[in-house]
Amino acid sequence: MFNFLKTHGELPVRLFQLRPSLFHSPGPIAPVFKTAPTVLTIHDLSFLKFSDIFTGLQNSYYRAFVPRIARYADRIISVSRNTCQDVIDLLKISEDKIRIVYNGVDIKYFSRSSIKREDLSKKEESLEKYILFLGVLEPRKNICRLIRAYASLPAYLRNNYKLIIAGSEGWLYKDIYSLVRELSLSERVVFTGEVPDNELPALYRGASLFVYPSLMEGFGIPPLEAMACGIPVIASNTSCFPEVLADGALLINPLDEEELSHSMVRVLTDKELSSELVSKGIKRASLFSWEDSARRTLEVYRELLY
Repeated sequence: MFNFLKTHGELPVRLFQLRPSLFHSPGPIAPVFKTAPTVLTIHDLSFLKFSDIFTGLQNSYYRAFVPRIARYADRIISVSRNTCQDVIDLLKISEDKIRIVYNGVDIKYFSRSSIKREDLSKKEESLEKYILFLGVLEPRKNICRLIRAYASLPAYLRNNYKLIIAGSEGWLYKDIYSLVRELSLSERVVFTGEVPDNELPALYRGASLFVYPSLMEGFGIPPLEAMACGIPVIASNTSCFPEVLADGALLINPLDEEELSHSMVRVLTDKELSSELVSKGIKRASLFSWEDSARRTLEVYRELLY
């Protein structure tokens, strides 16, 4: 599990053989023993803040290895100022060796002319109007509260809008399916499973509203992708979201199901609010590009190589 043998067995041997000038791990896991100047990307430290949303093995693994690896890394890339502050506070890492490099939004999400409604799969076409969530099914994504908030919508909205939950199964996800059955929502809540990357723009654009009530993220790419597609977004007011989404989304307390449900009603029934979120969302999403992310990452490499 976690590719333990590859990360701490095979990879160090390969690095020793190759003798690279620099090693960059795009996640918080790297060999325990440093064999080259090392750059470590840390997306978030949710395992230190929400230990109950991971399995025991996951918690043990991350808590044992991430702090040690972070200490020996020559540079740490954090994907937001929020994550940067967490690294300083929770891992006791000096700010001097942390660099903030934001993630980007793929340009395909802005290219409206290349995506047509008929590009959706037959299953997606049959859904007509829907509220969308996209993400791995695991406790941190706060999907159970989203389902309960959806169940609290007025009947006419539930009848007009299905709730589409798109994404692969992660861990500790069985309660999500159980809740749907318990609330008798099996006909209104649809699980698509993992969606192929080339179908995502169409899936976003088919939605009337995108909702992302995650408890914590390091950056939060799906809300930005939805914003780029011209879809109004409701997201959490915690962790990175105020920093990344700013006024491009309606931010809510992810622990307050009543507020979430009320906000969904507002966006679905207030055309002026919905149009304002769409306009501001597109503008905000346009500030993040993978080209800029690559340029800033190269700058981090140059600090260590020259």
